Amino acid sequence: MYLYKIRGNGLRSEFLAQTGGMNAWVTTTGIRYDFYVQTMKKADKSEQILTEYTPDDINRSWQCRRYGICRGKSPHDAPNLLHNTYYNYFIGTDKSRWASNVPLFGEVTRREIYKGIDARLYFDGGFMRYDFNVGVSSNPQDIQVKF
Repeated sequence: MYLYKIRGNGLRSEFLAQTGGMNAWVTTTGIRYDFYVQTMKKADKSEQILTEYTPDDINRSWQCRRYGICRGKSPHDAPNLLHNTYYNYFIGTDKSRWASNVPLFGEVTRREIYKGIDARLYFDGGFMRYDFNVGVSSNPQDIQVKF
């Protein structure tokens, strides 16, 4: 799993990570998790069509959880572990919102989310994690996590 840079193109999120059934939007104030279940209704299609499903046949149910881990200011992101793959997004007809060569990263460190405290966002065993790296002269009690 990878985090990929999506800032710009009219989006408020900085990075997006996707796994089966979950989108994690890394924003300036924290992480928004969108959990979903996708089911298909079997459609009656001819053999000439490559798939038996159409977009109208997809049912999705959603649950959202938001975690605020970067309160108070916009963080400075330092993406790490650049992957050799990239994404291209050509959605819709508005070329100003298209994106090509979007890099993928294995982790992102959010610097100075609190004085002397960084947050490292990464995947471990298919799950997104975050660790707080507390500097020697920093106060761990400054960390505020909002659920």
